[in-house]
Amino acid sequence: MPQKSSNRRRSMGQKISALREIVKSRRLPWSFLPDSFRKSLGATDSTDSCPVADPSEVHAIILDAHRSLRAHNPLRSWRLLANWIKSRGKRPEDYAWLTSRIADWNDARIAIRLTQERVARLLALERGGEALKVAADRMALDSRFRPRSAADTLVLAQLAARHSAMRPLAAILLSDFALRFKGDLRTALAEKLRQRLSSGKSALSRPRTDSDKGIAERPPTLKPDPGPQCVHGSADSRVGTTPLVKTNFSRWSRLAA
Repeated sequence: MPQKSSNRRRSMGQKISALREIVKSRRLPWSFLPDSFRKSLGATDSTDSCPVADPSEVHAIILDAHRSLRAHNPLRSWRLLANWIKSRGKRPEDYAWLTSRIADWNDARIAIRLTQERVARLLALERGGEALKVAADRMALDSRFRPRSAADTLVLAQLAARHSAMRPLAAILLSDFALRFKGDLRTALAEKLRQRLSSGKSALSRPRTDSDKGIAERPPTLKPDPGPQCVHGSADSRVGTTPLVKTNFSRWSRLAA
């Protein structure tokens, strides 16, 4: 009897090791596995639990989207995830949760699109402080990241340009604005703002208000996006009153140079 129990444990250990290798070799994403089983495999994930009562459906959608992306069908992959988010009312927290679940995918196109849509949604909800933080965290991982539309790019640049610690971020957002959005009516305004930043002038001269309290003036440590947060911002000029995670912008200064 002890010998049979030992053999059973050994067999189970071998199966778990084999599954761990399959997942780590990217043949299956971590997001395919239930939270409890991922922890038993040694997955390090600090994100929140699934936002729905029955996670099996959304996990199946994520797995289907991953298969489509691996089969060179990114449009179907995005459509599957976008439809799920739309069915839940386009909550920014759902964008954040999905992004955290697919962070280990080899192809980052879907994660970038989710971040772009999350930034746009936060701006639409007048949560500008959170939108700045989300864009900043993504640009720290990928310096080529930009908001999807000309309007979102210009709004973020204007918000960042109002605060000295964030002006390097504004300069990066505007550095290729004319190239990305040829013929857009906002190009002249973006170029004027870029020139003011290059000359070292305050981009938008105005007295500080209560809506500025959420923007950090000193550059501390850069931290990645911790995932979904249910925080509300201010409706004044799209700048949230939510305190941002303090960020080191010296890296952006080097990139903008």
